[in-house]
Amino acid sequence: GKIESWISGTGNDQYTKLLLHGDQVGSLSTYLDSSEQELSVTAGGNVSGTTTQSVFGGVSFAFDGTDDKLVIADNSRLELGSSDFMLEARIRLTSTLGSDYIINKIQAQNTDYLIFGYNSTLAALSFIHNSASLTVIDAKSGSWTPSLDTWYHTAIIRKNSKFRFYVNGSQVGSDIIDADAIVDNTGTWTVGGVPY
Repeated sequence: GKIESWISGTGNDQYTKLLLHGDQVGSLSTYLDSSEQELSVTAGGNVSGTTTQSVFGGVSFAFDGTDDKLVIADNSRLELGSSDFMLEARIRLTSTLGSDYIINKIQAQNTDYLIFGYNSTLAALSFIHNSASLTVIDAKSGSWTPSLDTWYHTAIIRKNSKFRFYVNGSQVGSDIIDADAIVDNTGTWTVGGVPY
């Protein structure tokens, strides 16, 4: 199925909790959240806004694949719980590292975390949630291998206990049924690099 037929809404609306355009040039210590929430976004490592590659507006975030990240403090407005949600990002990989974290929230390595990313070993997008060392949700897309140096729009959506993965608006793999709630942890939300 197509992503448009499964969700409603248009970009930045009252349901958007975090929106990072990546349209600020240079290495900055903070970046703008364009959602109505206007959350504080802090840069870690050498993340920067670059004009070398972009999809919109001539600028995009550039991460080096090691310690570059954007960090958003724990915030109740970002908790997923058992509600419907969508996490999405435009990505362009220059290499694959085994597990490439797109969006994550990690309180403690190996015990309490949520990760949306690309796993090159499995050739799939994945969404994993652990709480108190127990795997609560372990969802993987169908087989997908991105071409390097190519932009992709990636997304995971949970609606009515169904998870779906999308690449460039088309579903990758089958629906995954899981009604488990995503347990809140006190870690920071991170876009990009592994936070530990």
